[in-house]
Amino acid sequence: MEELKEKMHEMDKKISLIEERVKRLDKLPSGPEIKQMVSEVIDSKNLANMDKVELEMTKSRNVQIIWTIGTIITVVVAAIKLL
Repeated sequence: MEELKEKMHEMDKKISLIEERVKRLDKLPSGPEIKQMVSEVIDSKNLANMDKVELEMTKSRNVQIIWTIGTIITVVVAAIKLL
């Protein structure tokens, strides 16, 4: 009987501990609230979205192509003048 009372007492302590931890979890924001907070942070920081990044990559690739073509033309013209 005494052993049963001890186990009941231990279970009560563990249940109390679990209830305290659950109360702390109730204070945490839910999934949609977290998504909203992340979205607001991204908007407020002016972080680049996918379209902006793709546009900048296209621009830089175009500039690189123009410089490459210009360099090739310059080398060809210089080679022709030397001959």
